[in-house]
Amino acid sequence: SLSRQRDFVADASHQLRNPLATLVLQLENVEPHVAPGPGRAEHGRALEETERLEELLDGLLALARVESAAPELREQDVAVAVRERVRAWLPVFRAAGLELAVRGPAGELPARALPDAAGRVLDAALDNAVKFVPRGGRVKVCARRAADGSAVVRVADDGPGVPEEQLELLPRRFARAPQHQNVRGSGLGLAIADEIARLSGGRLGVGGNVPRGLAVELRLPSA
Repeated sequence: SLSRQRDFVADASHQLRNPLATLVLQLENVEPHVAPGPGRAEHGRALEETERLEELLDGLLALARVESAAPELREQDVAVAVRERVRAWLPVFRAAGLELAVRGPAGELPARALPDAAGRVLDAALDNAVKFVPRGGRVKVCARRAADGSAVVRVADDGPGVPEEQLELLPRRFARAPQHQNVRGSGLGLAIADEIARLSGGRLGVGGNVPRGLAVELRLPSA
């Protein structure tokens, strides 16, 4: 059954985390003893691959937890979550040579959703942006109240974006545009965000930004 498959993914991901963490530690410890040359380069690639496996397992475990947990909706202030997550991501964006701007209501923006739904989805969208937007680019986060009362958070960038026919693929598991196959990551971030939105009674939309780039929009039911 689907439930048993999810349990297996969660159990397997959890069981593999410890030996993989040990392997990463061993590779890091042996690095000072590897002589410069081809061996050092191969060692670096091996370490990168194990770190990618760690990211993949973390993503699979996070997705399994979201899918298997009984939805427990709570009232939350989306405006506060947006301000906190943008503040946390600012150093990362500055280090990447990117501008991160935010606009939101001065007061509260209440919603009813999974715990920290807005913050978790925003983390996925900002992580996606910092990976794919070239240095010198701009990312804007906007939070607002929609006409139907729902809380809306939109993350828009001026990066390369993806072709229109590939947009619907992005929230799928392991989805990656062909031109971005070499970018590091598990390919699960937006899939997890989409599941969080769905279980919260909201939805996640992915579309093009004007005049260029990508826009990720989260809608959560009002409290």
